[in-house]
Amino acid sequence: DGMLDDQAPGHQHGPAVPPPSGSVPLGGREPPPDEDALEDVENPAADDRMTGVRGAKAYAVHCAPCHGSRGRGDGPIAKLLSEETPDLTDPEIQDELTDGALFHVITAGSMSEVMPPAKDDLPPAERWALIRHLRSLKR
Repeated sequence: DGMLDDQAPGHQHGPAVPPPSGSVPLGGREPPPDEDALEDVENPAADDRMTGVRGAKAYAVHCAPCHGSRGRGDGPIAKLLSEETPDLTDPEIQDELTDGALFHVITAGSMSEVMPPAKDDLPPAERWALIRHLRSLKR
């Protein structure tokens, strides 16, 4: 009785107990990103064709439904959301946000929780490749 309302852990949920402070995971869950520490981090993904292809694939699956195929915030889901979807080609995003800041947003999601965090769906290397693709939208 009431099983449909229970919040049972599933395969997408991490452990119920948070990791000890300062611990480094050997696998599984990634620690929450530190926005200030990521601000000046440079993108470790190579700026080459293969990284661009990987980033474009990740973008098509995880970002294009809302942000649109060209990043202009006009994806098919955008009109259903409670807030405007950002135009990723906008100079405020392209010129003012560092790669580390973009990594934080992609990892943690948006503060309004409209954009879900990608930390459980994309490994860090794929997130960095995705950022290489986001930068190509400016061109």
